[in-house]
Formats: sequence, C-alpha cells, structure tokens
Amino acid sequence: MRSMFDAFDFSGFLDVFHRVSRGQKLYVDFFYNAGPVHPYLVGYLFRLFGPGTPALVANAVLMNLVVAPLAYGCARE
Repeated sequence: MRSMFDAFDFSGFLDVFHRVSRGQKLYVDFFYNAGPVHPYLVGYLFRLFGPGTPALVANAVLMNLVVAPLAYGCARE
C-alpha cells in the first residue's frame, strides 16, 4: 500500500493557514471558529518552509515535543 498525505478533510484548515501566512487576521478578515494558536503557528511555518507538507510535518513535530512531556508528567502523578 502506498503511503501519502490525504488532505480530504483538511482543505478548510489549509485555507486558514495560507490566509494567516499571507497576513490576514483571524476574526477580522475572515471567520474561524477555533482558537488562534494553531493557525498562527502553522501560518508562521508556512512562511518559513512554504505552504505544503514540510510545514505540516514541522507542526506535528513541534506539537509532539510539547504534548508528550506534558502527558508524561500528568501520567506520573
């Protein structure tokens, strides 16, 4: 089986990330129904790596570096 990135349900988020990376403001220039951290982080990564899979992979790595220690700390208690 061939592995690939399937953006079927992800196109709305990609549009938000692209808009933020081009300088549009959440809740002012367009509607977004969630918090601002994720779009601004990925928007910055889109500027850094270009819009595409490398930016999304960098986002996944950064989120795992943050969440894994937090989850470990919570599980130890």
